[in-house]
Amino acid sequence: MTVVVSINILVSLLGFYTAWRIGRWRASLAQAADALTAWERQSQYRLRAETAPELILAGQRQAAQLRSHYGRLQRQIGQLQQLMALVGLLPLGWRLVRRSPGGSGQSRKRRFFRR
Repeated sequence: MTVVVSINILVSLLGFYTAWRIGRWRASLAQAADALTAWERQSQYRLRAETAPELILAGQRQAAQLRSHYGRLQRQIGQLQQLMALVGLLPLGWRLVRRSPGGSGQSRKRRFFRR
């Protein structure tokens, strides 16, 4: 008799475990179905004849704004490069200004070739 009761308890526990796993699987499938339904609703809204042209035009406007912003940034980069080149020439100009104007041409040659 105890053997039959213990087998019945094991079978019922196995049944409860199976029911629990099926419930979890069902909840996962329900979440996936809800996500797919929401995606379908959104795609139908975006592809509707009334809204699709508006969304396409909005995307085109944003792309034009990005191109304009990119062009401004390119110009600023060019200006910065010119400024950096000018700053790079400042030490050379400073050396030319600081050089003393006195003396003959030969003394300048000597100074130049001593370096």
